[in-house]
Amino acid sequence: MNNTEHLTLIQKYFPETDLISVDEFSLFDNEDFALKTFDYISEAIDNINSKFEFKTHFSFRFNINFNAKAWTFKDVNIIMLNHSIINDLEPIIKDSISIFLKENFTKASGFPIEEDILLELFIYLTMSYLFFHELGHIIQFNSAPKGENSSEFNESSQYESPYLEKNHVYEIDAELFGVSVGSILILQYLEENKIELNLSILFNLVTLYALIISNIFIEFANKFERIYFKESAYPHPIIRTRFCIEQILNIVQENITINEEYFNMIENRYLLLLNEMRKHKDTEFDYLLLLKENEENIIKYMDEIEKISDNYPELTRHKAQEIYDLIGI
Repeated sequence: MNNTEHLTLIQKYFPETDLISVDEFSLFDNEDFALKTFDYISEAIDNINSKFEFKTHFSFRFNINFNAKAWTFKDVNIIMLNHSIINDLEPIIKDSISIFLKENFTKASGFPIEEDILLELFIYLTMSYLFFHELGHIIQFNSAPKGENSSEFNESSQYESPYLEKNHVYEIDAELFGVSVGSILILQYLEENKIELNLSILFNLVTLYALIISNIFIEFANKFERIYFKESAYPHPIIRTRFCIEQILNIVQENITINEEYFNMIENRYLLLLNEMRKHKDTEFDYLLLLKENEENIIKYMDEIEKISDNYPELTRHKAQEIYDLIGI
């Protein structure tokens, strides 16, 4: 299906939604960036629609909230990204890379990837993460016991909603799926460009990946100066990022040995960089201190999520390798 066909079908189910067609990409702050992300997602949609039993449709929609939507009704699956995500994503990636490259360890480590190449790589990785996160929800919906006619995740608007166990489980699972695809793509990039995977390269790439993802979570949540566990419909951004870092390292451990101390170093480093980055945005806050003061309860919560996830057979984690093989990564 081409873009017009996708939009026509989506408009049938969401007649009041302002969808953005390719010839309206001038609505974005950076039309070239919007087109680049659209081309990547379109290619990914074509790939999964040729291999999955269900079909998924995609569009950008005109909406100022930093938000995305995954929706399933019977055999119709729709992913929509708000145009504000695309507008804000490029500055998030650029600012994260800028802070990262100025850091003393990055400069001292002889990091071998030039800034312009790093930007292109993390645009690709970040869009992979966002798209496959939403696809993770579509897979969950299609794998769940048939009881409801429709299911949806529309994240940002529900951050203040009451705690829902299923939302937390689904959201963490989608995080792990999205970041896993990105991690595999990092390994493929290093191999294709004949860059040796060593602890220094890994330390730098995973730190930057975590920094970008955490900034995306901050945009979704608006603010999170207090740790919470079961007070909101969605997990706390620092907890989500910790799950992501663990998953990235789980993926790369198949290629290189990593100990627990290494995980702690990455987490401390990205949070210090996050502190520095938010300081430049006039929102100074000590995220590392927030983590350290609540670490015991965070670990307890994460262990609980891991245990109760066994009660949800529809999660992507239970068939991850099968999905990776299907999409060809």
